[in-house]
Amino acid sequence: YVEAKDADGKVTSWQFEGDSPNVVKRAGTQRQDILASVGKAITVRACPGKDGSPKGAAETLKGPDGRELVVGGRRYVGDGKPVDQP
Repeated sequence: YVEAKDADGKVTSWQFEGDSPNVVKRAGTQRQDILASVGKAITVRACPGKDGSPKGAAETLKGPDGRELVVGGRRYVGDGKPVDQP
């Protein structure tokens, strides 16, 4: 869960889901890495839910130190293509 504040200061609680613990671990993210982000400002890269509610499938978390943690099965780059495709 993430509390997000919009430009007007309104706070919305978002629910994000990651991949299975095994997939996340194989991507190089450890449980303690995620727990270290609790209570800190983070950036979540995710695909939002189709119904418009504040939920989605998280791909990465970026903490205040700039380190990116992979929590989803596929990572995407700026053009929207998965990194494993040309």
